[in-house]
Amino acid sequence: MTSTGDSAGRPWVGRTFQHHDTAYADDDGSAPPAFLAAAAAVRDGSASVAGVVEALRESRLLVPLVAEAGDTETVDGRTVDKSQELSIVAVAGPDGAPILPMTSSADAMRAWRPDARPVPASIERCAAAALEDAGRIVIDPGSPTQVVLRRSALVALLTGDPWMPPHEHPVVQAEIVGPLLRVDGIEAVALADADPAASLAGRELEVRAVASPGVDRQTVQAAFERTVAAIGARRASWQDAVTDVAIEVVWLTQPTRIASGEHVAVYRAR
Repeated sequence: MTSTGDSAGRPWVGRTFQHHDTAYADDDGSAPPAFLAAAAAVRDGSASVAGVVEALRESRLLVPLVAEAGDTETVDGRTVDKSQELSIVAVAGPDGAPILPMTSSADAMRAWRPDARPVPASIERCAAAALEDAGRIVIDPGSPTQVVLRRSALVALLTGDPWMPPHEHPVVQAEIVGPLLRVDGIEAVALADADPAASLAGRELEVRAVASPGVDRQTVQAAFERTVAAIGARRASWQDAVTDVAIEVVWLTQPTRIASGEHVAVYRAR
């Protein structure tokens, strides 16, 4: 790799992907304009990840491949550097969990990691690879168009289904909200998107079960904990809608109206 080229020695200037399969022979490495607009809208708060998901359909991302030395053990037990292998990069997110970095353009790849070789892949292949590995993708890391796609967005891209924010998702209502509202003493459940900018700055979903004033706290707490444990045991039934969830109980001391709002949905017991 040189200062003007990637790990395969191909120059960054005038980048094309003619050396890849014919599907990308005319790709000049530019970011899809629809993605740039959608990412900007998420960043300024005027739109949600739904716009990014729709912008990426039938599109591609660039997967970074990085050369790593391959170790080989000789017959006398010595380990020598014999070859170099290209590997997909995984990095640690702000929470310490792994995440796969990909970019929308060759320029974004060069800005993030100049030694990486950008390989174009369909969004479906990218989503499938992430679901088998880290379960999430960060697009254009460190740039103004950085967006994180969590499992629910990846599933939507892979299946073709529309993406829904977890606090509005019917599966979340059925599998998480419903059981909590059936706990005696819980009068409402509030769902909040704690990471609307898709930056891993907060939880994907914060769930607050609101206990009515005057209830026996010990009894309600015990029932709440049993319900949360049961919800966790059924994780496979709701993990494609949301993965990073925090559930807590909130104790009211007097009647309080809890209203829905931007990025917040409130469900009440009947």
